[in-house]
Amino acid sequence: MFDYIYIFLVLISPFIGKLIKNIYLIYKLKKEYVKSTDILNYMQSLTKDEFTIWACDFLYNNNFSNIVTCSNSQCHSQDIVCTKDQNTFYVLCKQSSSTESLTKDDIDSLLGSMILDNIHKGIVVTTGTISKALKDSLSSIPNDYYIQIISGDDLKYSINHPK
Repeated sequence: MFDYIYIFLVLISPFIGKLIKNIYLIYKLKKEYVKSTDILNYMQSLTKDEFTIWACDFLYNNNFSNIVTCSNSQCHSQDIVCTKDQNTFYVLCKQSSSTESLTKDDIDSLLGSMILDNIHKGIVVTTGTISKALKDSLSSIPNDYYIQIISGDDLKYSINHPK
């Protein structure tokens, strides 16, 4: 009788080990997803000024320097001015729900400010999504200008995978 139990345990134990390992992996992934979703919901609940300050911290953690926030009377459509690698960037902070997409008007407004002030690089930090149409319209930006979009999904990834 004990021989059968011993043989059964020897044959089944690797499968039980794999099952436990997979259950733990699923639990860990779900925990990370909930954590990043909660953070994104938190960012969406911030005021415009609080979100701008959070974006300044995010930029600082991504090696940007000389980070300055703008009041509405000082700037056109950008919320932050910063530098990285001797390049000046205009940054637009846009809070949206996770289902709302950034609009072409947001990009056009930032691009207009960049052209007006002869700034060639821009960033949009948004808690929303990026539509395919908006991605396609980014290709129509003049070659001298570059706008990087950091979406809610990018923010969730960076929160779960800090540098």
